[in-house]
Amino acid sequence: MFKRVSIDVMGSGNEPRGGIVVSPETTAAELLRKIGLEGYELCPSLSELPFGANEPVYDKVTDSSVLTAYTAATAGGKVL
Repeated sequence: MFKRVSIDVMGSGNEPRGGIVVSPETTAAELLRKIGLEGYELCPSLSELPFGANEPVYDKVTDSSVLTAYTAATAGGKVL
């Protein structure tokens, strides 16, 4: 069984990238790699903590979910 999700890239001003297939083994890092966003964080929504890079996401998303990808910001050597 598969689910399809979209990924909204924060700050891009573009529409979310849709139709990304998620299988039970798919990790957050794999989703980001599929759309060329290595080095980004992926979270289920702006109000939730990001997934771990090697965390399977299948059980944590629904079909047609819109996930958020963003890069970590730094200020004065601290990751925000």
